[in-house]
Amino acid sequence: MSVSVESGHFWIYHCFTAEWARGNGIYPETLKRIIDDHFKAGYRTGWIYTARDNVASQKGILRAGFGLVKTCDALRVGTHYYPFGQAYQGQ
Repeated sequence: MSVSVESGHFWIYHCFTAEWARGNGIYPETLKRIIDDHFKAGYRTGWIYTARDNVASQKGILRAGFGLVKTCDALRVGTHYYPFGQAYQGQ
């Protein structure tokens, strides 16, 4: 799956929290800092995604101030993703 980054938008992806740091609120605080820095730099929209079963990440994302826009399903084959239905087309 490939999505172009629109002007004024930024994407956060492929995040990982070390085992020893989990449960300490580091992830949402880091996301908040990234959001604040980018908005101060003039970006208007931030996007982030996670796997459907990654509930811990989803909770951290919501605590950081993101809201759910869309749920997408895709088939993963190696490093390639094949979306089912309509893929993200921007806003």
